[in-house]
Amino acid sequence: MPNIYSTKIIELDNHDKDFAGFKWVMKAVDFNDTTPMARVLKIECESIIATDGHRLHIYRPEEGYPAGIFKILLRQRNQLIFAQTTDVKFPDYRKIIPDYSDWKEIQIWDQVERTYATLIRNMKENNGLNFEYVRDVVPVDKMFIGEDPTGPVLFEGFRKMALVMPMHI
Repeated sequence: MPNIYSTKIIELDNHDKDFAGFKWVMKAVDFNDTTPMARVLKIECESIIATDGHRLHIYRPEEGYPAGIFKILLRQRNQLIFAQTTDVKFPDYRKIIPDYSDWKEIQIWDQVERTYATLIRNMKENNGLNFEYVRDVVPVDKMFIGEDPTGPVLFEGFRKMALVMPMHI
């Protein structure tokens, strides 16, 4: 069980049920960014969310955690520590999640390279989708694309969802 010292500090190690889920969500954090929004995630009653503006990761944890915006204080292979902050306004991520009920589902492959190649072939044009972002999402169960070739790609998996936005140059 994670150590929650108060509603302000959360500490997890690799034996906690949601450790891998937190690590996966944190792949959508730009650790090179120096803005106040960088290195934070949001915890809601049933979701843990992170975004860097190009991708959005949402994980549904098994355990309950205090709600709020948390700075990532420590990110090691076997340990994570978060501290609640009020210094940052987290974006309203719900506004960017599209209704994908009529989107085309694309086959997922065992290898991320094949999944990415299949995805690009199914798009009407290469929309600048970053391979590294797709690699960070996979493995998942489902992948969806819309009619707009410059639009995002949505991924679903057990307890997780990701939205990867194209990189427009």
